[in-house]
Amino acid sequence: MKEALPPLVKTSAVIGVNVIGKTPEEYELLARRLSQAPIHFLELNVSCPNLKSKGGLSFGSDPDACAALTEKAVKAAGDKPVMVKLPPLVSDLTSLAKKVESAGASFISLINSVPAMAVDINKRAPKLGIATGGLSGPPIKPLALRQVFMAAKAVKIPVVGLGGIFSYQDALEFIMVGAAAVQIGTAILVDPTAPLKIIEGLGQWLKKQKLTNLKNLKLDI
Repeated sequence: MKEALPPLVKTSAVIGVNVIGKTPEEYELLARRLSQAPIHFLELNVSCPNLKSKGGLSFGSDPDACAALTEKAVKAAGDKPVMVKLPPLVSDLTSLAKKVESAGASFISLINSVPAMAVDINKRAPKLGIATGGLSGPPIKPLALRQVFMAAKAVKIPVVGLGGIFSYQDALEFIMVGAAAVQIGTAILVDPTAPLKIIEGLGQWLKKQKLTNLKNLKLDI
């Protein structure tokens, strides 16, 4: 709030803040503080695999706990919309998505990175400092598409899709399975201008298809 927000506010960009905590009370506290900040929405990260402790991962795996956390954060956030970032691997995604919706979430996003590991055979040690972490990028796109498809069918609130979007074709796939918007993460680490190129590609594709917008592109299944 002291360092990152001021320069962002000057850009007039739509600002969302990803929130994570180790307890429901931490999420609630952060949501209350951010309710007074010059931001447009919050994203509750209940499924981060990059923590030394279980942290948010445990909340996302329990529909009731996730719903209770969401309800607390929504109330604390005041008039700020709350998005909930769901985990990639849960036993009942449909139930989780519906409970988060009922708890007051304005929209949901998925998927988060997938818990994974890499090993340095020469050092005989994990390549990551805390042994395990999150796998992101193109390898998780098929899983992400499936989960976005399932969630979009289960809830009425908008679903934001992410996971391996590197091109406008990738973005279109997410939109066609029901995503109202997409997030781009790993691609920016490779090319900071990736979002601009994807937007340009979408525009060119729409022109070729003689379409004026991205509505009504959902798969007919």
